[in-house]
Amino acid sequence: MAKKLGKALENAIKGGGEEQRSRSPVGSHTREKIFIYLTYRPFSTRTQISNILQISQKTTTWHLDKLMEKQFISKRDRGYYPTSFISPLDMPLVELFSKEECRKIFSSASKNPGITVGELAEEKDIPLSKTSKLITQMEKEGVVSKVKDGRNYRIYPTALLKDKTEEYSKMSSHFVEHLSNCWLKTT
Repeated sequence: MAKKLGKALENAIKGGGEEQRSRSPVGSHTREKIFIYLTYRPFSTRTQISNILQISQKTTTWHLDKLMEKQFISKRDRGYYPTSFISPLDMPLVELFSKEECRKIFSSASKNPGITVGELAEEKDIPLSKTSKLITQMEKEGVVSKVKDGRNYRIYPTALLKDKTEEYSKMSSHFVEHLSNCWLKTT
């Protein structure tokens, strides 16, 4: 085989392409890796997926298009997410928590309820203006509350994220059922 011949083409020439595709409900090992990654990091961009999974941009784009074509994933703005996995009402919340800084801030606020915005910014080495903006967005989504204490605002996590986690744990069984139905349609 030629050195630069793609794996999919090489498998097709060898006759193993169809067998390999039929094993995965999403179509191929690469698509499966992308799909699994998106279940852990919804709203990731094509570039993020490509970099983390070490897949070329063109290959990533092709597989993302195939996953969207089969309705396994959807796209919102620049980010991709698994279809039937996230309630449309929760998309802003999930999209917000796709930002690393947001996760850091929430984690710190959860470990230190009542921490001030300034302390959070300093602790996580995030500019104060960005920390304030993210906290305002988290407050809008209902995952934290701000309480004025003199000249400072103290941040307290709410139970919403814990409740959503429990809700999505139940929904995951429905999601697995959806995947199984999709897999049965492809075999």
